Amino acid sequence: MKKFLCLVVLSMAGVSSLYAKNCKDDLVSFISAFEAKVDPAYKNAAGASYKAKISGKESDYNRSSELQVELVSIYSNKDDYKKIKEMKTCADVKKDPDLKRRLDLISNLYTANQIDPKKLEKMIKLQTEIENKFSLFRAKVNGKELTDNQIEDLLKNSADSKELEAAWSASKAIGPVVASDVKKLVLMRNQAARELGFKNYHQMMLKLNEQDPAEIEKLFNELDVLTRPAYMKLKQEIDLALSKKYNVPVNKLEPWHYQNRYFQEAPQIYSIDLDNYYKKVDIAETAEEYFDGIGLNIDEIMDNSDLYEKKGKYQHACCDN
Repeated sequence: MKKFLCLVVLSMAGVSSLYAKNCKDDLVSFISAFEAKVDPAYKNAAGASYKAKISGKESDYNRSSELQVELVSIYSNKDDYKKIKEMKTCADVKKDPDLKRRLDLISNLYTANQIDPKKLEKMIKLQTEIENKFSLFRAKVNGKELTDNQIEDLLKNSADSKELEAAWSASKAIGPVVASDVKKLVLMRNQAARELGFKNYHQMMLKLNEQDPAEIEKLFNELDVLTRPAYMKLKQEIDLALSKKYNVPVNKLEPWHYQNRYFQEAPQIYSIDLDNYYKKVDIAETAEEYFDGIGLNIDEIMDNSDLYEKKGKYQHACCDN
């Protein structure tokens, strides 16, 4: 009986050793096949997404959605995911840092998409519908459509509180347009994340992008404590300057008095006007000259870029690789 057990153990060890020896080759082959599928699918999806953002056309957003579904179908493959989990246990893969790193990244991509393909498709379609609504939205002030840039200019330069309020409020009218769909998408994503064992979608994406939610929260709380005294001091200075500019008591200042839709940029409270230095400068040309100067030619990027406003175009700055 002891001899039999010994033979079984030796036999299992032999199989394990053999699998570990061959596992690295299996992973290299898997990655090669994975890249051959993902490369064209990713390029097609990214290209379609970019086309939709600069056109605003429903047909382009539908095409973007279709190609995104095709890309995600690669990551949602259950058999591939099973192989990935098996290969993560291989001794020879663990000893190769580069190969292990590639496997970890691929594993995270697959993990996020291991739910019902129909649910994935619904989420992708809803997300692109929301993006399309953002593309088409333009704020209306006194019956006139204004772009985001025009709203920002008005908030920065007008001294009329009523005009400022009208412009700021108009920029927020996108809320009711997308609110229902956004809530629906949040619920769908959170349910999907819970099915995969995560608390919610936000935490899932942080963890799969190798971030610790608790560590991030701790960091921001620490930054808040460290910067709050300086922030409050500067905020008082800003409030006093804006109160004087708009002839409004400090305690009556409203969001539209802060010269920006989201209070993301510092209000202009000092006499210096930095914009004045760039009024006669061709920003695109200057950017090309700068990158040429440091040995990075960006002609191809510029040729494929869409830099200026037009009807239906997504108004937020973005870049698709």
